[in-house]
Amino acid sequence: MTLIEDVKRPFNLIILAIALLAIALAVYFFKASQKERRLAYSVPKEPDIVFNSKKSGPSIRVLDKDSTVVEDDVFLFTMAIWNAGNMEIEPADIRKPLRLDLPDCRKILDYVITFQSHPDIMKISVSEVRYSRGTDSKRLQFSWDHLDPGMAFKVRVIYAGSKESKIMISGNIIGIREFVKGKEHKQTIWDYLLTFFAWTSVFAGFTLMASNVFSEPFEKILPLEKKPMALQIVSYYAVGAILAGAGMLVYYWIFGGVQPPFE
Repeated sequence: MTLIEDVKRPFNLIILAIALLAIALAVYFFKASQKERRLAYSVPKEPDIVFNSKKSGPSIRVLDKDSTVVEDDVFLFTMAIWNAGNMEIEPADIRKPLRLDLPDCRKILDYVITFQSHPDIMKISVSEVRYSRGTDSKRLQFSWDHLDPGMAFKVRVIYAGSKESKIMISGNIIGIREFVKGKEHKQTIWDYLLTFFAWTSVFAGFTLMASNVFSEPFEKILPLEKKPMALQIVSYYAVGAILAGAGMLVYYWIFGGVQPPFE
């Protein structure tokens, strides 16, 4: 008896459908039960220029808070930061404060929190702190009362310096190995392999069921009825792997990445 003939039995079809559903549900609930701290951020590709010191005439000047003339170019950018995990991030979880570093910045002219998703709970504060790398490096430091999953805030920074100044995030928070740049994937290889194997099994099963329903055209495309059972199983899994791989690529292309909760 071939694999297809065995599957054609109604009882076996029902068992196969239940098994496929069980695999999909097992992977879903396994992923949903995992607890993870994840802090994500989003920055523009390049800052907006506010003042061009080389093209502006002498009648236009920019002054800092001490009424000192700013001789460098002035730029502006807005950064978004949010809790992209499913665990809260409390002050007790912070070993080193969250910081925004501007290595090639001559002076920070202004900074302000422009958005908080839950201002009465989060109470975000930001302050400028000393950066030990030199005078052309500046740093802002953040603190909060609570940062629960999905909570987010934005900070607007105006600085004098170079357009090429890299905007970097640093800090040390329990359970977070690295900070995630928005719309990038940061799953481990085992997460991808587990998901891929599960969907391969599901698609292999559906391919087997389709070969039963559309036996004649399917046999012309993939003639396996007279082949050894081991070869049939490998062939169905190969088709399932192709379909699973294509499906995952399409999904991550359309929906993938760490999305800000306010966009």
